[in-house]
Amino acid sequence: MTRETETVQSPASVPIFINKAKFTVAMPVTGADLRSLGQIPANNQLFLEVPGKGQDELIDPNRNYTLKAGSQLYDLPVGTVGA
Repeated sequence: MTRETETVQSPASVPIFINKAKFTVAMPVTGADLRSLGQIPANNQLFLEVPGKGQDELIDPNRNYTLKAGSQLYDLPVGTVGA
């Protein structure tokens, strides 16, 4: 996992955004790795933006994810509604 100009050369690496910062990440990736990469505070929740009117997906640190290029993630303190 790398940030901006540092890119892992892997056919399964895709660019994603965490709090608008660009990262290139090898897939699949764990929720814990995404939290670490984005330096998400322990008391915040990490979400994957879902296009349209659907609810954004809460990222589980114990689950593997295969994200699409350009996926947008963001964090919010627990109990915060809306972004």
